[in-house]
Amino acid sequence: MELENDKRELTTAALIVALAAVLISAISLYFIVSVSVRLDRLTTEAEKLNSAVSELAAGEETGEQVFVLHEYEGVIGVFDSSGVLVDIINVKVMSLPEADRKMLESGIYAFSRGELLSLIEDYTE
Repeated sequence: MELENDKRELTTAALIVALAAVLISAISLYFIVSVSVRLDRLTTEAEKLNSAVSELAAGEETGEQVFVLHEYEGVIGVFDSSGVLVDIINVKVMSLPEADRKMLESGIYAFSRGELLSLIEDYTE
């Protein structure tokens, strides 16, 4: 009788452990799939944005002059849409906040002279 009770308790404990393992696995799988779906969406949106920016930078949609701010020899360089350096802003990139430095690595686009002047004012104030 005592042996049967021990067997039942052991079986019950094993069942509880197995159910907990299945539950943990299901939750983990849900989060993995959820993150994967979000990553796919972000990647798709980033590709669309990159394509749109490239088209604008090439002047295909606006016909206006496009400028890109990038780090250039430790300061901010202003480049035209073909990548030619057109101006230098004498602001040391290392003096800028981390977020600005990262944006300059990718390039900060100005889609008009007014927008470019506004960006220059932001960095020289």
